[in-house]
Amino acid sequence: TEVPPPAISGLYLGLYVLIMGVATFCWIQVHKLRMWQEPLNVVDDSFDDEAMKQPKHEDMTMTGTTIEVADEYAENEGNLAVSASGDDPCDTCEVGGQSECTTRNDTAIDPKKSYTIIAMRPPSKQLMSKQFLALAGFFAFHQSHNTWILTTTKDFLSFLGDDEYGNKYLSIFTLLTPVSILGLPFVDIILRKYGYSIGLHFINLLGIAVGLVKVTSTNLSVQVVGFVMYSFYRCFVFSITFSCLPTFLGIDVLGKGCGFLILYGGILSFIVNIPLSNVTMNRLGRDFFLANLLYLIGCLPCVALCEIVRKGFAVEKAAKQS
Repeated sequence: TEVPPPAISGLYLGLYVLIMGVATFCWIQVHKLRMWQEPLNVVDDSFDDEAMKQPKHEDMTMTGTTIEVADEYAENEGNLAVSASGDDPCDTCEVGGQSECTTRNDTAIDPKKSYTIIAMRPPSKQLMSKQFLALAGFFAFHQSHNTWILTTTKDFLSFLGDDEYGNKYLSIFTLLTPVSILGLPFVDIILRKYGYSIGLHFINLLGIAVGLVKVTSTNLSVQVVGFVMYSFYRCFVFSITFSCLPTFLGIDVLGKGCGFLILYGGILSFIVNIPLSNVTMNRLGRDFFLANLLYLIGCLPCVALCEIVRKGFAVEKAAKQS
């Protein structure tokens, strides 16, 4: 018998109320713990409210002299462009391959070790920084993977025989997708305890787990485990990546950074997913094994991108403490 539309609508409404109720309860508990706990000792890239406060140019002072570095170092014959302002300028300032700038108290500043915090750079330099580009490449791949799963699950399950069960497993996948909101408390715990670097690696692990289920089993019941993993994978991808941006980008560049993340993900999805789906549907007889295997292998280079972001956080922390 066919299920009436009001019953389906009531089922979705009840599921929504249940999920939102549980998520709200979890957030209330987390907020209470945060109010009573002592401030956490932040290590390198861990979640910290103070990280939202970006330094200003006038805060970069050293022995009474304001030094503004145009970039990490100029690529023109190893020269470093340094502009000094204040009542007590440098005694000597020779710009050259082996020069150094000495203040009145004879404190030497090594140009090669000078570093400008990303948030203090011009907007274009922030969006071209190695840390942002690594994060953008990481997000672009996982967003493309997420889009691939959403748009091909029906045909993938159909190839495994879901049509014979009246698309029962496709309905389970559809119902489990909104459950991703339940992953938010786990996101909060991971970021506060381990930091963004581990959070990005956790995204990668979830992507690998989802891919392994798809390529190693044709059992529809086993695919349900993959549906649950995908729900958490989807939650972690968007929440961790976008919350990572304010920790190193300036406030005036934050919106542009989010926009470029979505743009890069859309471009990669357009370039990869459309040809891949055409090959799978028309030449491989709707067999998604090869396509899912390619996305599984694609998670491996993302480990290197996570490491680039981790090293970037370490450099940023050292620059802020110096």
